[in-house]
Amino acid sequence: FSPLLFARRLDENYQPIGTAVVFRNPIRRIYAVFSYDKMVPGAQWTALWYRDGELVHFETKPWDGNTGGYGFTDWAPEPYAWLPGEYEVQIFVGLEWKVVGRFVVEGDPPTPSPTLTPSPTLTPSLTPTASLTPTITPTPTPTITRWPTATPTFTSTPVPTRTPRPTDTLWPTPTP
Repeated sequence: FSPLLFARRLDENYQPIGTAVVFRNPIRRIYAVFSYDKMVPGAQWTALWYRDGELVHFETKPWDGNTGGYGFTDWAPEPYAWLPGEYEVQIFVGLEWKVVGRFVVEGDPPTPSPTLTPSPTLTPSLTPTASLTPTITPTPTPTITRWPTATPTFTSTPVPTRTPRPTDTLWPTPTP
């Protein structure tokens, strides 16, 4: 791997256009370009991007290029994410470190564009209601009866019962 070259753009042959080590905001994308030789197609390769020692981006995947030529890694976050500081890019093949390069970003990034965020819809909650005031219930007014009304009265009349009469026979009569 050759030393890394940093640029904002590449040509059709993956060659950097306007390489630099200091970039001024606003920035959309930065490429880290390198030449390579004797790469194994399908080998796992990784690029780590740090800002002031903190990992801000990475990519890792099987090598899909040729055994030799030019390659690159890039990072294109939202422009407001390009904070000022010292950036470092490290490239590995498998677990083997291959190359490292550094660049600096200066100036404040653009302010993020405001996005409409829906505000939460208010959900009605149950509000205690005033207790019900008792209402006056009309009481029926008695009607005046001018003349007494005859009410049938039922009385039971005793029914006479039969009482057996004693017989004059003192002794039982023999039966023949």
